[in-house]
Amino acid sequence: MANEISLIDDMDESVELKDSNWFMFSENGNGRRISSKNLSKNINNFESVTHEQLCKLISDNHLMTGKTYLINDFKTIYNQSVTNESMEGEIEPLLVRAISNNKLYNKAISTIYPDDEIWYDFEIDNQKYSWSNPYDKGQIYRRITKNNNDIPYDVRAIKFRRWSLNEDSYDDWSSSSTYDLGTIVKYNDLYFISIKSDNLNNVPDNNMEWWMKLCSINNTDKYFISRLDQQIKIENSNYSLNINQTSSGFIDFYTFDNGTSVNTVDENNVYENKFKSYKYDNKYFLNNSIFIGKYINSNTIGSNFNSNTIGDFFYSNVIKDNFYSNNIGKYFNSNTIGNNFYSNNIENEYFQFNFIKENINGKYFNSQTELFNKNYNHTIERSEGESSENKVIIWWFSSTDDGNATQKFINL
Repeated sequence: MANEISLIDDMDESVELKDSNWFMFSENGNGRRISSKNLSKNINNFESVTHEQLCKLISDNHLMTGKTYLINDFKTIYNQSVTNESMEGEIEPLLVRAISNNKLYNKAISTIYPDDEIWYDFEIDNQKYSWSNPYDKGQIYRRITKNNNDIPYDVRAIKFRRWSLNEDSYDDWSSSSTYDLGTIVKYNDLYFISIKSDNLNNVPDNNMEWWMKLCSINNTDKYFISRLDQQIKIENSNYSLNINQTSSGFIDFYTFDNGTSVNTVDENNVYENKFKSYKYDNKYFLNNSIFIGKYINSNTIGSNFNSNTIGDFFYSNVIKDNFYSNNIGKYFNSNTIGNNFYSNNIENEYFQFNFIKENINGKYFNSQTELFNKNYNHTIERSEGESSENKVIIWWFSSTDDGNATQKFINL
């Protein structure tokens, strides 16, 4: 616009601002633009409306082109994943701009978090957003926080529920008892699920042929692992378990959380995470994944990343589509992962510097020294052919990068 006026009087002129840092608004017929950093100080000409009033202006074609509107009652209201329970965040007034008499620019600015970049849709549309609620006030469908966490929903408001293990319901392991597929036992203050029937006198500790250990949250005594209150659901290529239990409680976690339902998206060690939106049949879905702890950064994540529970030090990973239903402990970093990595259980050990090919699923990775303590590249493939059950093929390469590779089967 010819009449644009910069209102950045208090900033160093050498600071280069992206277009996304600017917000256009109208004042006395003149177009102006303003940095979000100076939003609260400089924008003083807007019309304050409720979401309902804004929708009426749009439906009646009564928006004023170029005018700024403050949605004074906006807050994220949504149906929670799995439970479908109606949930809501705090009031967060949004500034939006009209680009015609019945249309809004798709970017908004928060008066609470003005440094965030926000993509906003004013419509209440459950056919477009699976989490949309009949009482919502439109949806934030993409949000980039000040730490460059780029998430395809309102990462500041939306929470995902995890039900706890009912620890009092399970007996100590006994060498004289025969356990069925899906039986949970306690051994050395840890919990294990039998992954085979006729399980007799097989000690659970690190016995991956017969048992899978349930991972706690960051080595605490808390087992908030299940997405369902009456069942623990575990699936892989060999079995599907629906273990009935009455949970002893739940916590609603943010995507980035300290483990006690406190949002850590602005912490210095949570940054540069980019999630791709998950869209199926023209409808967007929430990922129902949580990161409990710190040092979650520099991850690029594909579509259908959902139903994962992940601990500390998850960083510098490049993950393709269909990464779901994984329990992952500490120190999962610097990995490149192909499509279809799901229903895996990775303990709180160092899982790093791996290139994982497609279709690795239903595996229980623990601290295999010869696999995880290599400081040079190795590739993990699913095993095929004779005697391949519960095994993967590991290729690792010389630290001198001479192109020589060694192949080995690893039992899982």
